Amino acid sequence: MKYANWLKETERFKHEHLTQRTGVVLNQLRIRGLYPDLPEIEGGRPAEGQLELRAGGFPIYYTTDGTDPRRFGGGVSPAARRLEGPVNLTAGTKVIARVHEKGEWGPVREFSGR
Repeated sequence: MKYANWLKETERFKHEHLTQRTGVVLNQLRIRGLYPDLPEIEGGRPAEGQLELRAGGFPIYYTTDGTDPRRFGGGVSPAARRLEGPVNLTAGTKVIARVHEKGEWGPVREFSGR
């Protein structure tokens, strides 16, 4: 086969190199202060219509209108609410959430109603 070595190398690259790159790049960005060192938001649906969000005790802000809880420039959007308990999640609802701690915002997480 004419391209056997090339195909073998692309498979190796895809399965060995690329699978590790996400963590490496995020760590490089964190070291340079370009990516927040805040926990990821975890979410689950313990009861129908309810969405529970967790982030290791850090404050979470969310919106239910599909907009970002982070205002352009870094403030809290007027549409955002601080998480106090489970969020009602109805069909067609899009919850956008971020951790916010000491002026630093975590990455966006999206959750959708069924």
